[in-house]
Amino acid sequence: MNRALWERPLSEWYAPPFPCPTCGKGVLSLVQKSLVYQETAKSRRAHHDEDWSYHDTEYRFTARLKCGHNSCGDEAAMLGTGWIEEQMTQEGSEPTDYFSLKFCVPMPDIIAIPQKCPAPVASELRASFALFWADPAAAANRIRAGVERIMD
Repeated sequence: MNRALWERPLSEWYAPPFPCPTCGKGVLSLVQKSLVYQETAKSRRAHHDEDWSYHDTEYRFTARLKCGHNSCGDEAAMLGTGWIEEQMTQEGSEPTDYFSLKFCVPMPDIIAIPQKCPAPVASELRASFALFWADPAAAANRIRAGVERIMD
């Protein structure tokens, strides 16, 4: 498992190369111009605070990913939150928008599940993957349930 793959932020031009959840052979990539974001109401109201900085900006976003495998081409939808960070450029630094996933449907497999894995165990693991970004404690609980299925 490549942990960095699942922790990297997205940008308007980049999404980590997640494995395709449909075919398992291709890689999902960001559909051009599909990332749409908007500043939250709370963040917009904060602009009036005297100590406001663009670092306090919060976004919500949606985007689409598409499998690059010729025989697949399936798409996934994702949503999450965003913020602004400084990015170094040749001219100095500039504010850049970044985004963090909360949900992806269908969710890619975070770890490879062997084909001989019993269906109830695989089902619990995939349920844990779906919760990975949104609720890590609930994801861990689904993994525990998968281990219990092994013992059954």
